[in-house]
Amino acid sequence: MAHPLGANFREFIGELRYQPIEKFRFKAKLIRASYGADSSGKNWGSDIFMPNQDQSGGLNVEKRLGNEMLQGVRQDVTLAELLITYEFWYNIKFDLNVVLRQMNSEVDSRDRTTVFGGIGLRWNIPHKSYDF
Repeated sequence: MAHPLGANFREFIGELRYQPIEKFRFKAKLIRASYGADSSGKNWGSDIFMPNQDQSGGLNVEKRLGNEMLQGVRQDVTLAELLITYEFWYNIKFDLNVVLRQMNSEVDSRDRTTVFGGIGLRWNIPHKSYDF
């Protein structure tokens, strides 16, 4: 099993939970990652499906020695989520959430920002968060 960012990355994950009163719950999550993306057929480690050996059996990497973190095209990804839950009846909960996903790159055409929200009603089921 591999990490979704492949290799050549640095990541921070933080989560804060707060329950001011019995019926209200707040959860804030922040995921921040920086990685060096592949470009123009160069293998910097972000594509786990790119072979590490060429046809003659030699290594298919850009540099054998002297590698550093975040080589290649620098990408910075931020994923922030806020979840507010109100339990209005025993084990029946109302959720409201907002998610921000932002990608900044050295190559402007790769920049992306996405914001979406959701509401939900759940009964005795934990909230499912999709962190990708």
